[in-house]
Amino acid sequence: MAEGTVKWYDRQRGEGFIQRFEGPDVHVPSSALADREPGFLIEGQAVEFELLKIPGGFRARRVRVVDRGSSRATKPQSSR
Repeated sequence: MAEGTVKWYDRQRGEGFIQRFEGPDVHVPSSALADREPGFLIEGQAVEFELLKIPGGFRARRVRVVDRGSSRATKPQSSR
């Protein structure tokens, strides 16, 4: 599973983008939302998702919010 944060999501358009922790931003259509709630993504939420290779890049699918309690998530720090 890939991880990132919601860059933006427009409920009326039914699409948005996820900023990956590693790699380029990924398009997220409303059909990719795991719990099928089109308006549940909020800018800054931490999410995990599968990557689907499409012509010209990637698209997110099976998107799940990692922590609904936090609308401003940060990249987890690795422990040493």
